[in-house]
Amino acid sequence: MEGFFSQLNHVIISVYEKIERVETLMNERNEMDLSINEIHILEKIGENSGINIRDLAMLLSVTTATVTVAIQKLQKKGYVLKEKSRSDLRGVTLSLTEAGVKVVRLHHIFHIRMVRSMTSGLSEEEVRTLRESLLKLNGHLDEFLDSKKL
Repeated sequence: MEGFFSQLNHVIISVYEKIERVETLMNERNEMDLSINEIHILEKIGENSGINIRDLAMLLSVTTATVTVAIQKLQKKGYVLKEKSRSDLRGVTLSLTEAGVKVVRLHHIFHIRMVRSMTSGLSEEEVRTLRESLLKLNGHLDEFLDSKKL
């Protein structure tokens, strides 16, 4: 059984790495001036318009300093708006510009096409089983992260 779990571990890591490479290649092909990490930051802002830097850092599991630097770059590139918070006069809220919304939309379309391509050789039942298995795996990872057992 040890060999099975070792092989499964290898496949999971391999799939993760290949998805990252595909994202990077698509990003380069579209000649975007954004890294994959920046695109994922834009996605989180798009999902949580009006979020502050501290909460965004928590969502991304990075430091506020890391997010602050990234937001400064994204603001200079024209993808993010930083506005004074109405509820906390010392804080700022983040939202996407039209260009930021467009990037997020294009990235979402890319992901949908990638998933369709990845599952095109599977039967409907296999796709359903894959989805259910990934949902369970994701749930277990959420529980593990929430329990702080790292």
